[in-house]
Amino acid sequence: MMACYKQFLEQYNLTFTQYLTLIVLWENKTMRVKDLGNVLHLDSGTLTPLLKKLTFKGYIQRTQGHKDEREVFINVTEEGWCLKDHLCDIPKKVSAYLDITDEEFDVLFSLLYKILNNMEVAQKIRQ
Repeated sequence: MMACYKQFLEQYNLTFTQYLTLIVLWENKTMRVKDLGNVLHLDSGTLTPLLKKLTFKGYIQRTQGHKDEREVFINVTEEGWCLKDHLCDIPKKVSAYLDITDEEFDVLFSLLYKILNNMEVAQKIRQ
């Protein structure tokens, strides 16, 4: 799936993971880095460089918490919100490329998330 998305994201100089990060932030507006990592299932070693790149591109900004300076919050910049308009048709392009309907696309993602969640539960049980 990442390779499929790559062809549509290249023109925006975004990776699939950066794209997913922006989607989560567009939906939540502001998030703690820790919470963002939990939603994306990414550890800090992966998330930190990804966020630095998105910050450098001007799509997000990171701010320290007022009550606890160890907390870092992420929010989308104006440029990041403008990017949303350009990327909103990516899922439809991917569906067309894969020759699947919107409903099939939704089922595919539901199954992928179910598998991911089931893998996490199984991993926690083994620990």
